[in-house]
Formats: sequence, C-alpha cells, structure tokens
Amino acid sequence: MMLPLLQYAADGAEHQIRDAIIYIAELFNVSPEEREERLPSGKQRRLNNRVGWSRTHLKHAGLIAQVRWGVSQITSGGREVLEGNHDSIDLKFLDQFSEHQAWFRTKSPDTKPTGNGDPPGGSTPEEQIANLVNNLQGQLATEAIEQVGQMDPFRFEQLVVDLLLAMGYGGSREEAASVTKHSNDEGTDGIINEDRLGLDVIYI
Repeated sequence: MMLPLLQYAADGAEHQIRDAIIYIAELFNVSPEEREERLPSGKQRRLNNRVGWSRTHLKHAGLIAQVRWGVSQITSGGREVLEGNHDSIDLKFLDQFSEHQAWFRTKSPDTKPTGNGDPPGGSTPEEQIANLVNNLQGQLATEAIEQVGQMDPFRFEQLVVDLLLAMGYGGSREEAASVTKHSNDEGTDGIINEDRLGLDVIYI
C-alpha cells in the first residue's frame, strides 16, 4: 500500500487518513465486507490498520510529514522517490533511509524484513500480537483438556459444578451447589441452584 499512498499524496495537498483509506479501498477493489473485517482483537478494522501502518512507515522514512493529527502531506523526499518511477515501496526499500532504519530497528530490533521487504508473515504489529495471543490461548486450552482428561470422575463432577458457578448460576459452592454421592454411572451427578433461594434447581 505504501507506493499508492505516496502517489495519492503527490498533489501536495493535505490528506486525512480516512480519505486515504477510502482511496486504497477503491484502488484495490476492497469489498464492503472486507472493509468491515476486523483484527482478531475486534478493536480495529484490518484495512484501517494496514493503511495506518503504511502511512507510519512512510512518515518515518521522511517521505510524508504529519502536519497535524490524522493529516499528512508529501515531502520533497517523497517527490524524489516518485520521480524514480519505482514499481513498489516495501520495508527493504525504506531501509535506504537512515531515519526509518533507526526507528524500525529501535522499535522492533528482532523484526527483519523478509526477502520481499515485508514484515514476518506480512502482518502488522497488532496482527502479530493477536496471533500470538490466539496461539497461547490454544496451547492453554489443550493443556486444560489434557488435565481434565486425567481427573478422577468425582473431581470432574466438582469441576462441572465449579464451571456452572463461574457462569453465574447460584452464588457460591456452599450455598448454591453440591456434588451428589458417587454412583458409578459414568455420568455427571450434581445439583446446582439457579438462584440463591433455591427456587429453581438444576440437576446435572
């Protein structure tokens, strides 16, 4: 996206980030559904995140300047790059600018561009963090399942009751739930009150 963004700024006018996002979306024929796609965190649209980071890299390379919050403008250095008629701009290309190299290496010393100049996996920092969180959650879920599978039946029944309590049923284990006597029926035997008064009883 970096070369198209720089070309978009070639007129020398001040451009707001929201207009740049619309320009990129139309240039790459991004569908309405894709425009609404969000990062795994759900806090930001993926397209907005990609355009924002592309603009940030251009700014730290000195090719555009932020004139005020959310508004940028091409610099003389940016004009010189456009005059070179380059096919693309990537992180490998931006490494020639000492300002960008110093910022990028300081910000992420272990991050090195791949052969095509893109960050690892072609992901922005937010996407890399989200993927890491998802991987850790997956590992945690796997470990939890393994531990549950090693429980004796009575302890498993207690776990089911604790889970229902954590979901908001009853109040506490003492006042809202109990595990019935072990009956060797290979089922889960427990009683939990849906409310503190015990008016609605759930048999599990």
